[in-house]
Amino acid sequence: MLSHYELTNFKAFGKTQTIPIRPITLLYGPNSAGKSSVLQSLLLLKQTLEDPENFESVLLPQGKLTHLGNYQELIHNHDLNSQFTVKAIFQPERQSTTQESQVDFEGKDTKNLSHGLGISFAYSQDSKKSEVIQIHLFQGNAQIPVISYKIDEESGILSLAQIDMRHQFWQSWWHDVQNKLIDVFFTQVRDALSGKIRLRPNQRKTLNTALRKQVKSLKSEMSQDDFDKNSALADLVDEMEYLIDLDQRLKTYTLPEAITDLLKVVPFYSYLEYQSFMPTALIIDEEDESLQWQWETKHLLQFHRTLGTLDLLDRLIKEASTQMRTFLTDLVYIAPLRDYPERLYTFSGHVNDQIGKTGKGIAELLFKKEDVLEHLNQNFEIFNLRYRVKIVKFLNEDDHQISDVFTIRLVDQFTNVDVSLLDVGFGISQILPVLVQSIASRQRTIAIEQPEIHLHPRLQGELADVFVKSALTENQNNFIIETHSENLLLRIMRRMRETVDGTLPPDYPPITPDQVCVLYVDFNSNGSASFIQELPLNHRGELVKAWPGGFFEEALEEVFA
Repeated sequence: MLSHYELTNFKAFGKTQTIPIRPITLLYGPNSAGKSSVLQSLLLLKQTLEDPENFESVLLPQGKLTHLGNYQELIHNHDLNSQFTVKAIFQPERQSTTQESQVDFEGKDTKNLSHGLGISFAYSQDSKKSEVIQIHLFQGNAQIPVISYKIDEESGILSLAQIDMRHQFWQSWWHDVQNKLIDVFFTQVRDALSGKIRLRPNQRKTLNTALRKQVKSLKSEMSQDDFDKNSALADLVDEMEYLIDLDQRLKTYTLPEAITDLLKVVPFYSYLEYQSFMPTALIIDEEDESLQWQWETKHLLQFHRTLGTLDLLDRLIKEASTQMRTFLTDLVYIAPLRDYPERLYTFSGHVNDQIGKTGKGIAELLFKKEDVLEHLNQNFEIFNLRYRVKIVKFLNEDDHQISDVFTIRLVDQFTNVDVSLLDVGFGISQILPVLVQSIASRQRTIAIEQPEIHLHPRLQGELADVFVKSALTENQNNFIIETHSENLLLRIMRRMRETVDGTLPPDYPPITPDQVCVLYVDFNSNGSASFIQELPLNHRGELVKAWPGGFFEEALEEVFA
């Protein structure tokens, strides 16, 4: 699940905006301030990743979920020299937050850690398209990245640019490998000696003895003729000189020295592979010919490979990418205007619990999933709507078997008359996708624009209860909701107060401040950019900070005008 999100230079947002994500995240603010832009940035990433016809595109501004024009249209102030940056931190399981300090560098427990990616995009004047120019990898709660990759202008590949040894990742790595350094070193020495050249027994014995005593003993005990006749022997002596020097350094080796050595190798003989904008793996270029004669580079690369450093970085890359890919795949979006209902539907044979941005898939979902239909009718009852939803399936005229044609009917609980969705108020058809998605989803992030549209104020409060139950009970969904409804927030505030007072309705989950995030999006003082501020709630559901301009003061202004 997404737990932290940052945006830089996207549409109305210039400077980096921090967006905490909780089980219930509400976005408020004036029209055109940028509330929808937060959701659009996520949809941009999702449609880029999922479009099968544009799998090589770094960014896909025009897609099935959102239409942002082109890079110039989405970049802040239309400045093609600016970099668009996102940072996303993911928490794999809500209950895993207490495990942040438990790092296992054998790869056993890292999946329980939060991981994240920071990705920067820029516009290339040469290719006339957007490119990934930098990727940061995050782990745990630290704000600093574990490692950063930057585009190499000559090769066009993402090379290691920075390692921050202050990060707990590297501190724990160093604690784990310190006792392995000498053993790894002598393994490399044995590998270097074996099978390299044909040595006479006395030469092999001399080499081994000299390695222990220092290389100058080797040179004094072998004649110049030995070196002149056997260049491979000379190369091996040079290699042994480096290994002896490395042996001496390892006796007082420190973390800064280890990181310095790592930076001598990894940026030049490895690169970060990525598809679209998503990093996929750390690639080691072992075909480079320079590795055959640069003893320091060769042995440092092998040294860190044997220590497991390179595999560790590869796991970090893949875990962060997996969490981001899973989040984007599971992200559900419901647009502010949902599909107009139809009188008849035809079942396609495929059921997806993502109903689509306009709710087009709700009919087939209700057709096949009776449990979702049952829960939907329970919500209708709670909402005090006078209808129950019923699926009517038609029979084939020839064999009288159930066909794929069906209709959705609303049965009036007072008159027992059933009617089409087309024959009742538009509000019911608009709220159906929101209810069905909240019921059907499990451990997904559901992004909704204006769920309250065409809905009576009283029912907006009931809708808030639906979101809370879907987020905080067995469904464990996260909601990011762009809204103008004060009734949504007032109901959540009320439930927080009832949690403290012990007066919650039966079977209603307790709700606390760490489960709700209220964000206010507004223009800065000169109107040149937008900003996001969090408006925290205390345990009683009261605003800790004053609502900008007063909490929905517009109604009072009209009354007392």
